Amino acid sequence: MPPTLVWATDAGVDWLVLRGVTPEALVRLRSLAAEDLPRAFPVFPSDVLDGDRAPAGVQPMAGRYCVGDADIRFAPRFPFVAGTAYTMVVGAGGLGDAEALKLTRPPVEGVPSTEVVAVHPSGTALPRNALRLYVEFSSAMSEGLAAGHVHLERDDTGESIPGPFSQMDPELWDPGRRRLTVLLDPARIKRGLSSHREAGYPLEQGAAVALVVERGYRDAGGRPLVAGHRHRYAVGPDVRELVDPRRWVLDVPAAGGRRPLVVGFDRPLDRALLGRCLSVAGPGGEALGGVVAVAEGEGSWSFTPGWPWLPGPHHLRVEPVLEDLAGNSVSRVFDRDLERPEHEPRAPVSVAVLFSVGGDRPSPDGQ
Repeated sequence: MPPTLVWATDAGVDWLVLRGVTPEALVRLRSLAAEDLPRAFPVFPSDVLDGDRAPAGVQPMAGRYCVGDADIRFAPRFPFVAGTAYTMVVGAGGLGDAEALKLTRPPVEGVPSTEVVAVHPSGTALPRNALRLYVEFSSAMSEGLAAGHVHLERDDTGESIPGPFSQMDPELWDPGRRRLTVLLDPARIKRGLSSHREAGYPLEQGAAVALVVERGYRDAGGRPLVAGHRHRYAVGPDVRELVDPRRWVLDVPAAGGRRPLVVGFDRPLDRALLGRCLSVAGPGGEALGGVVAVAEGEGSWSFTPGWPWLPGPHHLRVEPVLEDLAGNSVSRVFDRDLERPEHEPRAPVSVAVLFSVGGDRPSPDGQ
């Protein structure tokens, strides 16, 4: 019987099972080290393959293998996704000529309901040395499929840009699997590294590119997206300098009301880090509670206090890890020039920007 793939469930674990392996081959395979089996029988989501071959940089699925009495089993690190086809390349384990076997996971019932709700940066421009992008979904997504469904392409021709991203294994998700971080290849961004010299920047200054999320990307329930998504960017010059809070412009409210403090940046900053790297302290040094908002384009940040502003000195606290779109932070330049003194790293400590709230006392209605 020729080798075939089937699904099996044992003790709550879903397995991709290779049957039709000869007893002699199984004896040889049991002598292999655990790290040899993934090389002998790599498994991929079928749609990431180019025919029966994995494109450069695409890694097999992570998981565990079991060589049984009559078969070889594979269980992935992340669950199989309903409606998705998987390919096991058979042959490297001493079974003869390499052969790609494909099997599709049964689809689930239901109408697609998950969609892309945001892409960050949310503006329409990127520096050529941009470091990361974020894709936010309306509900939890499957893991392990990003490489096959998220890509960059030239906006004018629709041609896919080769190898722009760092290897997506493991994928970078928030705890709820609703925000995916897509990291552009740092080795192609940092000057002097071999990847930069050989392949250049992932982005080309003066070009227009689009981040594309395909409709076939499946949510945690195995259903495709309601629709694909496309976000266009114009690629501008490199940004290579420290994030300096002294350059920011603060619109300071008066005491007695709850009008927000608005902080205007000198360049767009990283959306995810803005959510946790800025805070406001009151006249006594205590952290103030309130509502934070980031403007479209990530060019400004606002803070609305939970209680009317008190008169007196306040501080905007800035954590040293806050970055711009190119990965430059308050404390260091991502790709620094050793001959430029202004690129010298700073101590990784928080920065306090002083501002004074004018007025005497809160108004009776707190507005």
